[in-house]
Amino acid sequence: MIAAIEIVMFLVGIAVLVTGRLPLAPYRVVRGAQARMLGILAMAPVPLATCVGAVTVVLMSPQPQQYGKDPSIRGTLIALETGIVVGCAALVYGIGWMVSGTRAASRRDPQADLIRSCVPVPGEGNELSRGRPADWQW
Repeated sequence: MIAAIEIVMFLVGIAVLVTGRLPLAPYRVVRGAQARMLGILAMAPVPLATCVGAVTVVLMSPQPQQYGKDPSIRGTLIALETGIVVGCAALVYGIGWMVSGTRAASRRDPQADLIRSCVPVPGEGNELSRGRPADWQW
């Protein structure tokens, strides 16, 4: 279970590095360099858990070649890995929430504004506001 969460976070980190965009909620998005730094942090649990696990096995086990055989070491490794994954996820989304902007505050698309300016709007003195169809010349 924890390995699946690690893999998902690693893939999210790669996607954020490539796109430079980390969506946190429907209206909260982190963009640019800040998003890429959070992407690196999202990828961190894999190497961090590997290093911490290796050091723990070497220090706690009288025979490191018997990796994962001792139940007390296995429980310690699971707890450490869970803490690393949850901690990194909390950091990514906590820091991301603080530095994120809303989509509404993002810049407007000039092409979309041009298209909107050509569409008739009821109530502006055009034929649509008078209840009759516009006379189109074919």
